[in-house]
Amino acid sequence: MVLHWFRADLRLADNPALTQAQALAEQLAVPLLTVYISTPAQWRRHDVGDARVDFETRSVQALAQDLYAHGIAFHCLTCPDYAAVPQLLLDWCRARGITQVFANRQYEFNETERDRNVHRILRKSSIEITWYHDQCLMKPERVRTQNGDCYTVFTPYKNNVLRQWHTHMQHALPSVAPMPAGTHNTLNLCDVPAMGDAFWGDYTPTPHTHVDWVAGESAAQARLDAFCAETLHRYAQDRDHPSVQGTSGLSPYLAVGALSARQCWHRAQLAVQTQETSELAAEKWQTELIWRDFYRYVMVGFPYVGQNLPFKRNTQGVAWYNDNTAFVAWCEGRTGYPLIDAAMRCLNATNFMHNRLRMVCAMFLVKDLLIDWRWGERYFAQKLIDFDFASNNGGWQWSASTGNDSVPYFRIFNPTKQSETYDAQGVFIKQWLPELRDCPVKEIHAPKNPQQFGYPTPIVAHAQARQRFLDAWQAL
Repeated sequence: MVLHWFRADLRLADNPALTQAQALAEQLAVPLLTVYISTPAQWRRHDVGDARVDFETRSVQALAQDLYAHGIAFHCLTCPDYAAVPQLLLDWCRARGITQVFANRQYEFNETERDRNVHRILRKSSIEITWYHDQCLMKPERVRTQNGDCYTVFTPYKNNVLRQWHTHMQHALPSVAPMPAGTHNTLNLCDVPAMGDAFWGDYTPTPHTHVDWVAGESAAQARLDAFCAETLHRYAQDRDHPSVQGTSGLSPYLAVGALSARQCWHRAQLAVQTQETSELAAEKWQTELIWRDFYRYVMVGFPYVGQNLPFKRNTQGVAWYNDNTAFVAWCEGRTGYPLIDAAMRCLNATNFMHNRLRMVCAMFLVKDLLIDWRWGERYFAQKLIDFDFASNNGGWQWSASTGNDSVPYFRIFNPTKQSETYDAQGVFIKQWLPELRDCPVKEIHAPKNPQQFGYPTPIVAHAQARQRFLDAWQAL
């Protein structure tokens, strides 16, 4: 038998490993099996929150139904953590006579170690495992400097990707792989647990009150099509304003692999060809896809960033203030800075935060409150429905000035000016801070007398906090 192992690729279309697995199964006239392995203890260790696990649960269930419709056998297995996966997979393959396994690579440190052990133990038992690159637009090793080194700055990396795309076209960026044809196996077709099953450990479904994240490949494709047809043309103008639906909302689907970056790229290209959007707008959004790739690329080139370390090693010595009372105020949206508080309350209520607000909130925590960026990284991991380690880590290190191509340490967002620029009329603020709904627009970004609205005074003065951060950084 032939096996495809699903991981962060919960879809049928444009799934390189699945496509090759089915092709081999048909060539050999043997059944194709597919499997997914949950590791609840590992998720807890990685601070993956209930909302993210709930979305993956529903995504796996949707995948199971899609596989059933295509006649492809699907099974779910469970074990505590990554250390237990190699033996579990080996025993399962042996029991079914599986001789060929296909899987798409993951780039994070612990996942890479797991896969290295899986590769070793299967090969020792004469089970062949073949790995494919799927998560990035291009294989990480394909993008190198003239000296053959990894890029450490985004813009040259981006230019290399675009140059290869324009020069080699489909050779550099693979075309979208087709949906697999049905095989109509006579095997057990679907073995997926119901929501709340012990299969998922002690996780419980988390309700989402603000955005209805329908799971599954079909929902992802529908959202992608709607975004490209209705929103992409205004992406450059609207993407930084949280009160406007200006972004794609595709990040949860990309995080679990219900959608691929290639599918997004090609759909944007189609939108240009059909005049749904301009080339400029499409390129702006495609740049964000390249940023997503870049953070994965960093995981491959500099694995230590996946081990709770900053990319810039000297920043490990920053003398963080780490005031727990201030941290709790930040988490709960009680800092006295309206845009920060609105963003954090939105996150806590919906398990989602607008990208501009992620940068603003992260920089406030690190540079105004002088709290270790890893505290915030962990909190976002626990809350975000679209939690993705590479993107979350990369974004936090960018804001904290500890990572690749991050903002200079002396660049510090003024939270009030950010509010005035990106939520000028206070629409987003008033949506999430009901106590300020009667506050005049001219004061909404920094109320003169917040107590009259039952709103807290700022927990730090920005100018003084900024200088404190600069002093701490310069002490390095």
